[in-house]
Amino acid sequence: MIAEIAKTCAGEHGAQKHLIAEAPTGTGKSLGYLLSAYPVAKATQRKVVIATATVALQEQLMAKEIPAVLAAMGVSDRPMLAKGRQRYVCDFRLFQAPASNPDQTDLGFDDPGDDALWSTKPTADEARMVESMIAKRKAHQWTGDMDEWPEKLTPSVQEAVTCPASQCAARRCPNFSTCAFYQARGALQGQLDCGQPESAIGRYGDGAGDADLAGAQ
Repeated sequence: MIAEIAKTCAGEHGAQKHLIAEAPTGTGKSLGYLLSAYPVAKATQRKVVIATATVALQEQLMAKEIPAVLAAMGVSDRPMLAKGRQRYVCDFRLFQAPASNPDQTDLGFDDPGDDALWSTKPTADEARMVESMIAKRKAHQWTGDMDEWPEKLTPSVQEAVTCPASQCAARRCPNFSTCAFYQARGALQGQLDCGQPESAIGRYGDGAGDADLAGAQ
């Protein structure tokens, strides 16, 4: 598998640029594609983009496999994690979420519609958590990365304060300048543009396309 991936990455198969490699769980697929793709990318001054099926595998790659491969190669490169849009708080939705917010007089509890932020009425703990998030964001004490929030998130809170791509106003949003997702994407793009990192990790189906890894090959 390592040889076939390396040859494909190096262009040995000409126009046939795609390869599907399959193997059972626990056989070392991650190490296999890292050991084959990374050296070729390094030699040809390209970058490696890895899309995983789960957050758990994403974390495993960042914590174990990639550091092990880089250490074995004796290089100091570091990977960059590309997270999807819904793994960051949406400030516009967050600031609209509390029942006490004067900007939102109807949370849609009686007649849930397309604009309702909450699918069910938030509990006291959920309301407190949202208020805490707002305070942290306003005080610049939280990046907006949902994975970094210290408390366990309920599905209701997660849904209420994050925004799918189909509903994002992007540059038309009044909170665009402080948007956690776009700031993270800008930082990633800046590192890609200046030659770092050598590899970027995203989760397939997690809005990884939102990360817009332009220039990565």
